[in-house]
Amino acid sequence: MAETIEPVIGRLEKTVLDCPDPRALAAFYGEILGMRINEDTDGAWVVIGREPGMRELAFQKADPYVPPRWPDAGHPPQEHLD
Repeated sequence: MAETIEPVIGRLEKTVLDCPDPRALAAFYGEILGMRINEDTDGAWVVIGREPGMRELAFQKADPYVPPRWPDAGHPPQEHLD
């Protein structure tokens, strides 16, 4: 009997970090990781990757930004998968 493979309902596109200044954080991580800015939407959403079209790490403006306090469940998530 052949195994049935379920269809994929989604795909992981990128990891997103909430922050107060997406351009600054994207520039920092881009330099460290050897990536380039592939998308910048008015500085509120910035995506870096190794090649054009590759969207590997994104930075999203959070306003107001609340710094993480681990392991306080009362604060919103600041990293999520899209």
